[in-house]
Amino acid sequence: MNKKTTFSAWSKDVNIKIKDPVLKELLFGIDEVEGSDIKGIGVLYKMMTFTFMFAYAKYKYDRDNKRLHADTPNAKRVIDAFECIYNGEDVGLDLIIYVLTEIQLDVISVGERSYFKGIFENKNKLQMPVLRSVIGTWLQSIKRAEQRDDVLLGYFEGLFENFALLRNVKLVEDENGYFSYDYEPYGCVIPSYSLVKKGEHDNFFYLSSYEMTANHQCKLTYYTFAGTELFHVDVQVRDFLNNAGIRNHTSAPKSILAKSLFSLSFQYIKNLALAVSDTVTRETKRKLYEHYSMKYSDIFELGYKKNINDINWDNVFTILMIEEGPSELLEFLLDSDGFYFDKILRNLEVRYNRIGFANDVKEKYEEAQDMELGMVKKYATDNMAFVKNLDSINKTFMAKSIIDGLAMLESNEKRHDAHFVESLPMRIKTLDKIIAAPDSAMSKALKINKVLEKTFRYIIPFYEGIIAYQLAKEDVKSEFASVGVNLDLIDKKHQREVCENAFFEAARKSRDSIIRLSLGQLVAVFRDLTKGLIDNKGGRINISDK
Repeated sequence: MNKKTTFSAWSKDVNIKIKDPVLKELLFGIDEVEGSDIKGIGVLYKMMTFTFMFAYAKYKYDRDNKRLHADTPNAKRVIDAFECIYNGEDVGLDLIIYVLTEIQLDVISVGERSYFKGIFENKNKLQMPVLRSVIGTWLQSIKRAEQRDDVLLGYFEGLFENFALLRNVKLVEDENGYFSYDYEPYGCVIPSYSLVKKGEHDNFFYLSSYEMTANHQCKLTYYTFAGTELFHVDVQVRDFLNNAGIRNHTSAPKSILAKSLFSLSFQYIKNLALAVSDTVTRETKRKLYEHYSMKYSDIFELGYKKNINDINWDNVFTILMIEEGPSELLEFLLDSDGFYFDKILRNLEVRYNRIGFANDVKEKYEEAQDMELGMVKKYATDNMAFVKNLDSINKTFMAKSIIDGLAMLESNEKRHDAHFVESLPMRIKTLDKIIAAPDSAMSKALKINKVLEKTFRYIIPFYEGIIAYQLAKEDVKSEFASVGVNLDLIDKKHQREVCENAFFEAARKSRDSIIRLSLGQLVAVFRDLTKGLIDNKGGRINISDK
């Protein structure tokens, strides 16, 4: 079939493939569309928002009917995000992009076995993150939004081809103006309290968040599919929770540690950790557990009668990336035949929306590897020793290639916070190299000061967070002990969530407070921090798991 090059050509496909006139009215404002109706970034945003909300409704229905079977890393992240929505997490563009990216990666990874089969298809190379800046700009200013027809047509084609549910779902309205989803592959109606039709002009809105208010009421905040807040509705908490299928609404919000790191300016750490978490097998996880669980017992916390699949591996890889450094962890995990190397690069390619990234990095890796092996062979006197060290050489170059590729991606993102965060051992090695270099004393001093300044801006917030984490942990234990509960019966999951929230709160405040300090001032702050720890020795602050 010839590629469609105009909106008019695509409108014919839309009218044929989207059978539900109500859905067409929702997405395009009319039930018999023409080319002009499907043109524009607002249409893209509506398609994404509807897909996101449907995925949530399906999850909620499956959970309530005990048919939820999302057991892959990407699917689990989507479920974690959905668990947050009615516990304090607003539905905004970042969350929509995050969820749709994980859904796309799940379909790419496991194909027909994906929990999201029938919702999302992987028919072309459009990668969801590319739409973040496009839609974000449009939401802020229509005048600054993308206007080129060829670009908009490419985005529309990508979404329409990939969002398979648009061809299979119908909207069923009840007497109160609320909708359910009649989803053909399920052969049943999926109830949803998240989509409503109200207003003089039959505009459609979706539920973004709710908050508890007085007198057993809760406030529902609805947004239009164009992204602007429109109105609030107050309903009885019991009625809303029953209809929405929400359970345990008084519990603490479930944190998404790897996702939350975005707000700490560690974007590359988040993406690399998630790419690794998507890739490694159970056998490799066991190997990693045996190697690191004694040193980092808090982040593993297997507990009684739990197995290795119960560990939050997103959290584990994120923290190990920060503590051990990405090079050390990658060299430990990578296999010499390049299987993980290729999978991690492909995953990062989608997360950063950089088509061709994986092949570019592999080409540079092969060039560097050939050069290095040529030098080793030239001077090696023991062939057995050369063969023995070959695996180590390959892993080192793979890890370096991934990190160099990430540095390139981050620099292309053009963010003020797109720096490459290294571990403390890596920073010490950098200082050693500066000291050993044949530069002038003045040049060395300037470079050393720069490295030290970056180091203190990294470690002060991180260890303020660690202290807050430990204090929160002790507070939870004290709370349970005060009412006579055996400490062995503490809900570890709840405890970890409270502690992680305390970590991020303290780290964010610390980062904001030192952002403009000079090196001398940073040293003074760090000195006070360490002195405080020494003064509290034997007191409340005791970084351990005892």
